Order: sequence, then C-alpha cells, then structure tokens
Amino acid sequence: MSEKKMVRVELLTDKTLLMPHELFDADGAAACLRIAGMACTSEEIAVWSDPAADEVAVMALPCKAAEMLRQHFGEALAFDSPLRQLAPKADTTAPIVRLHDVSGLVYIKVYDSHRQLQFAEVAACEQAEEFVYLLQRLDAAFTLRTCVLELSGERGKNWKRLSKPYFAKILCA
Repeated sequence: MSEKKMVRVELLTDKTLLMPHELFDADGAAACLRIAGMACTSEEIAVWSDPAADEVAVMALPCKAAEMLRQHFGEALAFDSPLRQLAPKADTTAPIVRLHDVSGLVYIKVYDSHRQLQFAEVAACEQAEEFVYLLQRLDAAFTLRTCVLELSGERGKNWKRLSKPYFAKILCA
C-alpha cells in the first residue's frame, strides 16, 4: 500500500493564530481568528495546519486562492505556517526568543527556561522602526536581557544589529 503524498503550502500571513491541538475545532476556526482580532474578511476563509500536530496554526486565506489550491491539489493539500515550525535550537537554560523574518513578517515565539511556549505571534514589520518597537513591547513583557535571541530569515543581519541593546546573547540560525 503506497503512502499518500501531501502538498504542503506554507502561508505567509499576519492573520495567524497558534493553538494547542486539544483546543482546536475546525468548526470554530474562523471564530478563533475573530476573537483574537484577526477576523477573516468577506473574501477570506479560515484554514489550518495538521490538527493532529501538537500546535495547530489557524490562518486566514483569500477564498479565491483556497479554491484554486483545492482544485489543483485536492485531498493532497495541507496548509502550514512558519510560526508552527519555530522550535528553539540553543542549548541553554535561559529563556529563548525565536524571531524569523520573511516577506515583511516577523514570526515570534517566546519559550521559558523549561522550553514551554509562552507567546506566539506574527507581526507585520517592514521598517527598522517597527522592528525596534516590536522589541520594546517584547522587552516590557519578557525582560529580553535574560533571554537568548535566535534570529533567522531574510533580514537577520539587519535585525541583529537592532537587537543588540536588548539581548545579552544573539544566535543567527
């Protein structure tokens, strides 16, 4: 018996919510986005990553794009998000902040010293000033000086320079 091949489509959107699979309900996916302040517009639908995974990403996708993808790939289609993929890599007992930059979005995950997820979010971040503001808000919530920053993505080198005042240790992935 051959295993069914899946086509994984990674969605890049700031309308992304991460939740434990135990709390995920496909019928309530759009409501979860709405409650989190990321309601789908009339031209979007809620889609999600593998509901059997530990964390499920619920995302808004334009209806036309969803229809086109489903027509082309059918049952083989699977959605995912970079937010779900950001696991801490550093071998440290300090809390870890994972920032991944792609297409003007910064995917953020904050883990405590026991590697328990404390925070997950996607922020639109085009300009350096927006990135610094993001760091200021994170610092107010998590005292970044006590954390290790794991930085990856398209503008990692630029963001590293801007991150130095906030973190004692920065690792580029």
